[in-house]
Amino acid sequence: NPEPTLRSETDTGIISTSSIAFSPDGVLLAMTDRRIPHTQLWDLSGEVPRRRDDIAIPDISGGPGRVAFSPTGNSLFVMRDSSSIVEFDLKRLIEKRTWTLPEPINDFPLSADGRYLATANGNSTTYILRLEDGSMSQTE
Repeated sequence: NPEPTLRSETDTGIISTSSIAFSPDGVLLAMTDRRIPHTQLWDLSGEVPRRRDDIAIPDISGGPGRVAFSPTGNSLFVMRDSSSIVEFDLKRLIEKRTWTLPEPINDFPLSADGRYLATANGNSTTYILRLEDGSMSQTE
């Protein structure tokens, strides 16, 4: 197997990356640092990665946690704190909606069709969020 080739090395200014995610088309890279109250978006379409935008995370102390793109690439989901997830509209770079759960969230995968977001919670429960209307159901 051939050795992987380093495309480029870029100083992001992030000291301790807490989460990183590629957009579905591979053009954007989102990064968070738990000590900085924003998420960085990087454009990877050129020869060298270029910092595109910073998305400020409202009502946060410290920095955001996990980050994930929707399957369409139109939204970015960011864990604001241990029990809330914020959805951002990437075209307008604004907060679309927030879910605050009664339990700490360990992880939040999105379904491949973009219809659902599930949360794996610290108390062994799972919430299924229907993204079309924002409704939520719980499993135990």
